[in-house]
Amino acid sequence: MNILIFGPNGSGKGTQGAIVQKKFGVAHIETGVIFRENISKGTQLGKKAKGYIDKGELVPDEITVPMILNRLKEDDCKDGWLLDGFPRNLAQAEALYDALEKEGIKLDYVIEIILDRQTSKNRIMGRRLCANDNNHPNNMPSSRPRRTGPSCAVSAAEN
Repeated sequence: MNILIFGPNGSGKGTQGAIVQKKFGVAHIETGVIFRENISKGTQLGKKAKGYIDKGELVPDEITVPMILNRLKEDDCKDGWLLDGFPRNLAQAEALYDALEKEGIKLDYVIEIILDRQTSKNRIMGRRLCANDNNHPNNMPSSRPRRTGPSCAVSAAEN
């Protein structure tokens, strides 16, 4: 089963994706991880992406889509995958759809998470990452007092 999950920043894609991944036993593919792996391994696409990232620019779809396709062809994706973090707009969605079709890769389900802009902003502003797992939901709105003790409410990790 191949699944795409998308929504605005702060909508819970990573958190919900982790739940879907466990339930269906598919690989959870995050585009940020794809970029970091390609850059650290020094792949041709990674070198190109790094050039844009180092300048603070967005990596073009002509680089991102092939990176994603390469990742979806890896062994752990044979029984299915959950793609999280791409596409972010209609042009990217069309480019990804065309590339998947060209490669004969089927997309079975799309999960859209809808969230209003203010809630998304509040979640982003209060986001705290867990040192053990970035998908642990730790949200500390600025209106609440600072938590004492472990930074992560799920794993009790300190940041």
